[in-house]
Amino acid sequence: MRVIRQNEISVLKFGGTSVKTPSRMKNVAEIVAKCASGSKVIVVVSAMGHHTDELVNLAAECSNNPIQREMDVLLATGEQQSIALLSIVLNDLGVKTRSFTGAQLGIITESNFGNAEILQINRKRIESALDEYQVIVVAGFQGVTTDGDITTLGRGGSDTSAVALAAAIGAQTCDIFTDVDGIYTADPNKVASATMYEQIGYTECLELALNGAQVIHPRAVRLAQNNGLAIRVRNTFNPENLGTLINGYQSQSEIAGITTSSGFGTVDLTLETQQSNWEPVVRELCGHVQYIGSNSKERTGDNLPSLTLAFGGVSENTFSELATTIARALPIRNLNWSEILDRVTVVYSPDCSSVGPYMKERMRSILSDANIEIKFVQATKTSMSCLIASNNTERALNLLHEGLHEFAIETARQKVSIA
Repeated sequence: MRVIRQNEISVLKFGGTSVKTPSRMKNVAEIVAKCASGSKVIVVVSAMGHHTDELVNLAAECSNNPIQREMDVLLATGEQQSIALLSIVLNDLGVKTRSFTGAQLGIITESNFGNAEILQINRKRIESALDEYQVIVVAGFQGVTTDGDITTLGRGGSDTSAVALAAAIGAQTCDIFTDVDGIYTADPNKVASATMYEQIGYTECLELALNGAQVIHPRAVRLAQNNGLAIRVRNTFNPENLGTLINGYQSQSEIAGITTSSGFGTVDLTLETQQSNWEPVVRELCGHVQYIGSNSKERTGDNLPSLTLAFGGVSENTFSELATTIARALPIRNLNWSEILDRVTVVYSPDCSSVGPYMKERMRSILSDANIEIKFVQATKTSMSCLIASNNTERALNLLHEGLHEFAIETARQKVSIA
């Protein structure tokens, strides 16, 4: 395996799919052992497979409202299992290894249980461990407060742990191993024509991650950018592939990629009166549901406001409850809510927001020609999204990936010819 080392310490992170079974754990150990033949190694691992979900479900069977502090104590055990098992395998391979929890290595966080931020890392403790061991295996996703309470960093927190450790120790790169070869213009499991980036800028990568691409966590990308740290996304099951390098690269393409995410819904309503302060009322009612925005519709015959409201982070139950609450809180003539929808998002490359208006019309045209109904459209400076029925998502993703990339190429050619 070709090993990327830009200083004498390599930082590798392996996700839950990489360590899901004992055989996969042994595969990871072999990758780490090869890397350890030429450098000291810090390995960050997640819980095995869906173990975190299993722990969440176990807590739900015990309580309808488990205390978040105790949930962090519970969930942190998943990574503790992984680090112990990987250390056992590495020692069997003759690699001098020791495992560390976040607390043992001095990863200090705030006390926001369930979504804590890392405040500081004890660099001396890391250096001391590396002086004695060739490899240290660190539990991702967790830390400890100054009062000694165990905390977790939220979903995808192991990515953040790895990047934070790499930054703390002064590494120049951090390798994130997952189950795909790198970062693509779309999910390669759904879009056969998706292409992999050899390198991608922090900005594009962050936007893709924020809009549903699940290869790397947004917080890890921000942290890497703030510390000038390059991240390389690689495939545990194809380690010879060097994957995608995330750095300050400036892309020449107008479209960075197309992503999908689930858990959205729309509410169509007509207000009974000309009420101007409806939006603050709606925002206040949202609770844990995310208010995405609104699109005005054509006025009714009596000129009453008619709107489509969009929400994210919803399930069937939470969404029906929200719709009922809105109906009670506002003077509404009629109200209908959608089924749970998916969001398809086109992410622009930096400095390409001028294509937005044209892309919006092109998106509508592509989906309309395929008889795919758009429930809601939202445009920002960096992206454009639409909500559609989930049974149309994969087809829409493929159509938009092909049609919009062709459109962007043609637009770029026109700019060159005009110049």
